Amino acid sequence: ALEFTQCALDIRRKLFGEEHASTADGYYSLGRTQHALGDFPSALQSTQRALDIRRKLFGEEQASTADSYYSLGTTHHALGDFPKALQLTQRALTIRLKMFGEEDPRIADSYHSLGATHHALGDFPSALQSTQRALDIRRKLFGEEQASTADSYYSLGTRQQALGDFHLALQSAQRALDIRLKLFGEEHASTAESYYFLGTTHHASGDFPSALQSAQRALDISLKLFGEEHASTAESYYSLGTTQHASGDFPSALQSAQRALDIRRKMFGEENASTADSYYSLGRTQHALGHFSFALDSTQRALNIGLKMFGEEHPRIAKSYHSLGTIQHALEDFPKALQSTQRALDIRRKLFGEEHSSTADSYYLLACTQHKQGEFTSAVQCAQRALDIRLKMFGEQNARTANCLQLLGSTQHKQGDYSSALESKQRALHIRVNLFGEEHSSVAESYHSLGA
Repeated sequence: ALEFTQCALDIRRKLFGEEHASTADGYYSLGRTQHALGDFPSALQSTQRALDIRRKLFGEEQASTADSYYSLGTTHHALGDFPKALQLTQRALTIRLKMFGEEDPRIADSYHSLGATHHALGDFPSALQSTQRALDIRRKLFGEEQASTADSYYSLGTRQQALGDFHLALQSAQRALDIRLKLFGEEHASTAESYYFLGTTHHASGDFPSALQSAQRALDISLKLFGEEHASTAESYYSLGTTQHASGDFPSALQSAQRALDIRRKMFGEENASTADSYYSLGRTQHALGHFSFALDSTQRALNIGLKMFGEEHPRIAKSYHSLGTIQHALEDFPKALQSTQRALDIRRKLFGEEHSSTADSYYLLACTQHKQGEFTSAVQCAQRALDIRLKMFGEQNARTANCLQLLGSTQHKQGDYSSALESKQRALHIRVNLFGEEHSSVAESYHSLGA
């Protein structure tokens, strides 16, 4: 396809010159083909050329100019330049609204794309609003049982999941799956995608048996459609592994995570975001199995790839530093654990601010390590900071809040502040009993700590 599209462009340039509508169409088609093949830098160049010609020939407010803005936006999105993608997609939407009104397939496409970019930027309320608008238009234009309507339900579910509304996310994911099953049948890539997302949503809501079932179904379809060595198959193995891990089936999780890694390394090489994700996931499961040296190696490799790809100040990098800190803590290499955890905290504070769950996680781990090193004053400060954030975000009756109180109480005890320690530990116990009942390992930990 690329060869023929390039040939068509060359002929048009020769016949009509550079600044001609047919030449612009040729550049536009070449850009779309390059995008489809994953050559985003070349796609960006071709699409920008098409836009420049069309703006010169037709001006701003013209359908093909809007198409170029839209296409350019999708390519910037694929390259990870989300602010630029947002700007271009909004420009395409503005032109299209002026030309076609609200109820037009191109308007729905623009809203849908805008929602994806808002989501990538972490603006989930705006993403939800745009995606809902795309769905409303598509339902009115095409009805319920149509592929793009199913796509909108699927995307809506991802926005709802990101906002923590798992009940609505499950409804949207199930609706997308039902439409795709009716349109395409069981053994289809879109159906597998829906099973995959349904599994991640069940996982997020804590329903691991349903998550396992959906993830396994997605994997079975991918294997049948694409075979072992395919990106979708690797993604399914990866998802299955995370759910097996959450279910406590670490040996199976290890096997799935390793299979995902093997496929991704073969397909994408070492320096790829998906490969890094697999190393991270593998390290997490190795940690859970007590294979700390292997876990350290896997997590360090994930970090090294991430640093090369994304630079220092990125959420993935913070996550890798945090994970590295937990493994170093388990290996009792507390100075290195302190260094890794502090780095994770610094990045998260810069990216997310103080009042964020990931920032609280870093404060908590930092306090744990400081406690082990005998730095009780610093540990109390960090544990208190983690507690304050978690209370504000999750409230009193939350497992992570209880963990903070337990750590705070243990550290206050070490400082000789026994009345404060007793109060903190009793609060932790009450929360854990309310959440888990009497017969739970964390409740036993609280009773033991109080006895001490």
